[in-house]
Amino acid sequence: MPKIVQYHGVKPMREYALTSGTFTIGRHPDNHIVINDLKVSSNHARIAIKPSAYMDDSMDYTLEDVGSTNGTFINGRRIDKPYLLKHHDSIQLGEYKLQFVDEQSIGHESTRILLKEK
Repeated sequence: MPKIVQYHGVKPMREYALTSGTFTIGRHPDNHIVINDLKVSSNHARIAIKPSAYMDDSMDYTLEDVGSTNGTFINGRRIDKPYLLKHHDSIQLGEYKLQFVDEQSIGHESTRILLKEK
């Protein structure tokens, strides 16, 4: 099952299974993933889980910044639009690192072709 692993420094702190729907990330305790860091907005980002439009029996996990003050970074780059997560993507929010782990997708990524939305 795909998951998010939360790190502080190099130490894994917690794992969150991504089952279905939408997972919110932020400092406010109502989020699914709560990050206690003043550089993280109360409602910072979200992960939307939807069936893949291109692969049967596969899900897409899309990360989107929801107007945070300090931004959301994936693999060292700030994102400004929804980003389709891939196995081992590194997400940076404030001082915390999250890693997307989807071992079931290994081998599928090289065959996936994404078309631009109109």
